[in-house]
Amino acid sequence: MQFSFMSNSDVPVDPNAPVDPPVVVNPEDPPAASDVFDVVIDPGHGGSDPGAKSVLNKWEKEFNLSVALKMKTLLEKESKIKVHLSRTGDTYPSLDDRIKFAENLKADLFLSIHANSAPGTTASGSETYYYRDNSIAFANVVHKHLIAGTGLKDRKVKKEAYKVIKQTTMPAVLVEAGFLSNTTDSKILFDDASQSRIAKELAAGIKEYLNVK
Repeated sequence: MQFSFMSNSDVPVDPNAPVDPPVVVNPEDPPAASDVFDVVIDPGHGGSDPGAKSVLNKWEKEFNLSVALKMKTLLEKESKIKVHLSRTGDTYPSLDDRIKFAENLKADLFLSIHANSAPGTTASGSETYYYRDNSIAFANVVHKHLIAGTGLKDRKVKKEAYKVIKQTTMPAVLVEAGFLSNTTDSKILFDDASQSRIAKELAAGIKEYLNVK
């Protein structure tokens, strides 16, 4: 995801960029046990909205989808989890489309995958966002696994009113895996083995939160 103060004219501007979000506190309980949990994985951007441009000349939308597809493959092995992707190719569902998709499914969880960007090349690390109180515990679990997957600086769990995690009603988080404006972060995010590790950790976070063994 790209901050609104980016000056690169060929990269779309994100109107929901975070500004000094607070630190997360007071986790909530996970959802009650269910026969099958419906989990929405939302690969951010896509199609005409490529997201942030990497210093490696690749686009955020590519990273987001690759990790989401790897997560889908892993989670489909779990009989208690049914995976739904908001997009499976290089298309652009609107933010409203993504919200409606999750709400219509009455999904148990929503996880949106993004990568970050900032002016300059020094910003680095992974962070996880939530908005509603019912998403705090999920954010904490996911973030622990995100850091394990990327191996990057821990930029903590934060609160921000991103539309897809504000207007959905189930526990919902948005991860920013690393900074595409940073060479070290970009090399990790666009490495296939690293993407597999990130996907494995995020899938493990979902399973841990849902208490799926």
